[in-house]
Amino acid sequence: MPIENLGTLLENIVLVETARFVMNRTATRGPIEFVNSFAMPPISEWRTPVSSGCFNPARRQTLHGLPPLPPQGYAGLFRTLTAPPPSPGEGPSGALLVGLLARRMGVPVRFWLNDLANGAHYPGTIAGLQEFAHILQTFEPVGPDPEEVVVCAQPYDVSLGHLTQTLANWHERAPAAGRIAFLDPNRYRTQNRVPGQPETSSRDHRSWLRLVAQYAPVLTAAVHFTGHRFWADLEGEIAALREDATLSDYHSSITFSHNYYTTTVSLRYRDGPEEALSGRAALIDAVRRSWREWGQVTGGPCILRVDELRDGGHLV
Repeated sequence: MPIENLGTLLENIVLVETARFVMNRTATRGPIEFVNSFAMPPISEWRTPVSSGCFNPARRQTLHGLPPLPPQGYAGLFRTLTAPPPSPGEGPSGALLVGLLARRMGVPVRFWLNDLANGAHYPGTIAGLQEFAHILQTFEPVGPDPEEVVVCAQPYDVSLGHLTQTLANWHERAPAAGRIAFLDPNRYRTQNRVPGQPETSSRDHRSWLRLVAQYAPVLTAAVHFTGHRFWADLEGEIAALREDATLSDYHSSITFSHNYYTTTVSLRYRDGPEEALSGRAALIDAVRRSWREWGQVTGGPCILRVDELRDGGHLV
């Protein structure tokens, strides 16, 4: 996890609001699917000190002492998922946050969760993913269970073959109306990702984007986290990541950033780009509200940039 967990905060707020955006617009039209490579265990430890970070005990205590929060907002979801039994050094994965959101929205979701059986960043990841539905139920007994949870223990991007077959099986059962696709590596590179490391590169990212848009759901939202301190490289990488989406027939990309942590959402509409402009504006507003709410209730960070990494450094 990045220092002070700010990358985790950013990506999970963006992911939750993207998932809600997709569910609100498509859940009445058919099944929703959530696919995630570089998945984490549903509950895991943070690998950096939390004493001064955005999830530190004082902020968590403040959060848990507040009156009821909006149940579908990130702060409300986080509060539920950090109630006992997690310790102060543990927190929920993005997939678990989406699972709780879906349960509270009354939306059954199909999950495909992928990480390594051996050599995962967090020991016991696959065992935790196999308990995903049970863990979700322990935090939220009421609401629709996941329609299905498929766990893949193959390394990315070998795992794309497994995902291809899973999506085909699901499509044969009932075509998806909405699909949320989440890549959570340590870093995106334009090329030559380091073998064995949790990284993506342009070539495999384009394969992922085309695959998760397969069978043309009404709305596909692809979410990708990356970040590091080498600004010149990072700016070029984010521009390339967004170009991957354009060349894969996505209609709009939005990059949210705090300091050098970034999360990019790329949207593809089955019926063409007509909805892309209004959808983009709605999603930006939702993420900004959620980010602002977290800061108000916890005293957390307030700077959120949209489509720029540094002041005056707008992305193409």
